[in-house]
Amino acid sequence: MTLRKKIKTGHPLIGPWCTIPTPSLIGVASSAGMNFVILDMEHGCHSYETIDLMLRYAEASGCYTIVRVAQNDESTILKALDLGVNGIIIPHMESKEDVEKAIQFSKYIPIGNRGYSPYTRAGGYDLNLNHCEKQNEEIATIIILEGIKGIQNIDSMLSIPNLEKAVDAIYVGAYDLSQALGVPGEIKNTKVVEAFDLIRKKVSDKGIQVAGYVAKNKEDIKWMLERGIKLVTILPDCSIFKNAYLKYKNDFDSILSEVAL
Repeated sequence: MTLRKKIKTGHPLIGPWCTIPTPSLIGVASSAGMNFVILDMEHGCHSYETIDLMLRYAEASGCYTIVRVAQNDESTILKALDLGVNGIIIPHMESKEDVEKAIQFSKYIPIGNRGYSPYTRAGGYDLNLNHCEKQNEEIATIIILEGIKGIQNIDSMLSIPNLEKAVDAIYVGAYDLSQALGVPGEIKNTKVVEAFDLIRKKVSDKGIQVAGYVAKNKEDIKWMLERGIKLVTILPDCSIFKNAYLKYKNDFDSILSEVAL
């Protein structure tokens, strides 16, 4: 089953944000059973060449790949899609016009106007008359609401005709939402949670999945699933590694204080 179909049908999925540009780490994540990895080109220092290698590692182990591009830009989105990813995350959605641009750049006709070349990894390096239809059908498109404007303009974004055919999930930035509500950083404040639930209902009523928040532990995962978030994102790889090393270092320091050497 494709990633897009799993997202569309509300299949629970879990995976990390990946900012470290090392292909072997994708193998580590997939060996741990992660369903997907998000290769972050906005906050990570990935090149397209590195992304290409990371995709191969993921595919070899049956892990879905999603690329978060750095900006809502035609060339940026096209290059990522032509590499053959399973899904794309497009940030900086602040208005209806931003979403319309993202659709135009990420979908082939008749939905959008993505630049066409079959001679890519996504196209199988050869002319295939079913390429456009197949890409529209199989590749997941996720957009991120950004800033106070993005939160405030959700209704106008959802008014786009047939939005559910072009966008599979909307990621709500919890920290942006908290700031918009006057409680910056308090992402589990009652006001924030209630607003998120309202946005989730509006998005779900359009046949689109909602995502948001980043799970730091088991309790967060449970909380997210109870909120109806089926696309569960966890901490970035850099944070996971730091926390693991930090635990060893703290244990080491604690034992040193107890053991006579």
